[in-house]
Amino acid sequence: VMIGSVGCQTDCLQLQRDFREEWNAAQYFFGQPQVTSPSFGTTTKMTTSTHRVAALLSHLLYNRRAFPYYCFCVVSGIDSDCGKAFVYDAIGSYEQVAVGTA
Repeated sequence: VMIGSVGCQTDCLQLQRDFREEWNAAQYFFGQPQVTSPSFGTTTKMTTSTHRVAALLSHLLYNRRAFPYYCFCVVSGIDSDCGKAFVYDAIGSYEQVAVGTA
């Protein structure tokens, strides 16, 4: 699963940090291995659904709707045997599309 974001660089970096924290918290509470960026030294890997990542990102963006991150995101990945792509606006509304760009 890959997440792409464009817009204000500081907002994109903060969104990445917030996503990493929420993702690790969810994995901890549900008893699955943690996943972080390889640049932070964690090598644990796991498989997850593209839709699960898309829903979490939407949740994070929607929680900041009063003062939104100025970044527009694309989530893409391969689930089972088919590829999926989701595009977002700044307040967390997303939809599945055939092709998306960031």
